[in-house]
Amino acid sequence: MRRADPNFNAFMRKIATFLLLLLTTSGLSAQTITGIVSDAAGGAALSGVVVHNVHTDLSLTTDAGGRFTIAAAPGELVAFRMMGYKVARVRILSSTTPFYRIILESGVQELEGVEVRYHHNDFKHDSLRYREMFRKQLEYPVLTGWRAIQSPFTAMGKTNQQMISFQKEYEWLERQKYVDHAFSEKLVANLTGLKGDSVWSYMQQFRPSYEMLRSMPEYDVFTYIKRTVSIWRMRQRMRPAGSRGGG
Repeated sequence: MRRADPNFNAFMRKIATFLLLLLTTSGLSAQTITGIVSDAAGGAALSGVVVHNVHTDLSLTTDAGGRFTIAAAPGELVAFRMMGYKVARVRILSSTTPFYRIILESGVQELEGVEVRYHHNDFKHDSLRYREMFRKQLEYPVLTGWRAIQSPFTAMGKTNQQMISFQKEYEWLERQKYVDHAFSEKLVANLTGLKGDSVWSYMQQFRPSYEMLRSMPEYDVFTYIKRTVSIWRMRQRMRPAGSRGGG
């Protein structure tokens, strides 16, 4: 069984903090929840599960790691459907629970049509979608620098401080998602032949920064991966046999 990825866990904690901030920001109406869908029998993550907000009729599918992010406010019902599994439904009861672990049991799926209106898991489409969703908060004219000096009481006010924190956190998350997109497990595995825990071990040690990836053309990214995986393999050979990762 693949061990939990510390980078992903840290990322999900950031997401949780980020969403809680959204919910406490003045004038905020949108709320998103995130989570992972897995198989009840083996615990494997399930990709391609239809995640459907029954109230808003918004639908999407889980990614290769079984992860999902969908707009859902307290009181709304979210259904999870996949061929060969029983439908799971979750009532969103609290705005302080932004992360959900959904378990699907094998069985006959209910014969109910679900139209998947959103089926894009690529970085660019996700980025545009969330920028549109949170446009009001992102375009809020925060007071910083000279403008803050001119209006100190407004600048120190709760709304301005919340919006500053929100915009900074959003930008950080966008950059991390870009790194995940450009330095993906699939790309690394295809270029290096690594698999299992070895992929995660390598990616944790040599995860590039956002600034680094933005400055590199695609060919240079490939070269970086091939060069650093050679260093990773050399380090692996120098470690005691019992502590080496598989692959």
